[in-house]
Amino acid sequence: MTVSGDYTGRKRALCAIGHVVTATRSIQPCTAMLQEFIIECSMNASSTHLIPDRAQTLAVLQLLRQRRPMLMLTGDDDGYGSRWLLDGQQVQPVIAKYLMNAGFIADTGVTELGARKLALTESGTRLLENGLLWWKSLGFLQRLRIMILG
Repeated sequence: MTVSGDYTGRKRALCAIGHVVTATRSIQPCTAMLQEFIIECSMNASSTHLIPDRAQTLAVLQLLRQRRPMLMLTGDDDGYGSRWLLDGQQVQPVIAKYLMNAGFIADTGVTELGARKLALTESGTRLLENGLLWWKSLGFLQRLRIMILG
């Protein structure tokens, strides 16, 4: 693979390498520059895949990894629409819909009361692992900015 001299070309080539590395579910030890590009490719929002409220999405993924199911309450009959709950707290609909549409969580069945149970998929686990690496790479002010602005 030839890497062009410009920053964008190198970034694109390293991102392609990074996707091969992360497809194995474990990031192999690599140079700091390559790891930075892998993290950047995994968590930065692109024009087609915007991650809503990245800090809160990461928190939801962490709770799901602990084998806590997200419950989806369909509510078209009561006029409120669907609601998603995790540990008794409501999950923002935009986050829940994003995770469902992207295939990061999947339906695992129905509870006795009719709520749908959603659990983390393998691709959701990869997103969480990459997200945690990305979060650790940020400084205090960057984290604060993301927590406040999304």
